[in-house]
Amino acid sequence: MSNSTVQILARVLRVLLIFALLLNVLALLLVPASVMVNAENLFGGAGTFLHDLFHVSTGALYSYFEDKRQIFIEAFQQHLDAISSELLQQLISLPEVLELSTFIEKWIEGYIDLYAKSNHALVQLRLVIVDDKEINHHFSALENTYFSNIADILKTRGIICADLFEKVYISCILIDSLRQEKTSFSHNGLDFEIIKKQVKQSIFQMLST
Repeated sequence: MSNSTVQILARVLRVLLIFALLLNVLALLLVPASVMVNAENLFGGAGTFLHDLFHVSTGALYSYFEDKRQIFIEAFQQHLDAISSELLQQLISLPEVLELSTFIEKWIEGYIDLYAKSNHALVQLRLVIVDDKEINHHFSALENTYFSNIADILKTRGIICADLFEKVYISCILIDSLRQEKTSFSHNGLDFEIIKKQVKQSIFQMLST
């Protein structure tokens, strides 16, 4: 076997190893919150934490990542990028001739459906963001990109209004509150469909002025 072939195979194996490691890390995103309580579990504590949780050696992980923080960032970014990309593609693929109210309805439904299984992951991310400025800045920038992409989609549909970026941000907060109510809290005495209708009306009003 030639040296060039060996080098190519080595690169392929390296990529496959990284991918496999990330899959193990991403499995963390479905772990209940009781398993991962706070940032201390991720960035401090026993050196065997990663090995016990991911079933791979710490040395293998650190040969591709600087530290636990970088592993955490990469895993969550891969997960969130996949979800947001699918949602954005769904919105882009909607018929061009579509009323704003219907677009908002599809936005809400798509968001809730795609993020419904990520409650534990989002809880863990928020807990770590509170304690870690680097991760806070990283994922705040990631959110800003998502908001900008939504704003761009709206612009292509002729929705151009003052303070569009800020209105998209508020809309995202309202839509995520719906997701939490449907998948996490489910308060007794509250009608989800009524809340959803009010959120939809609020977003419609904001984007129409």
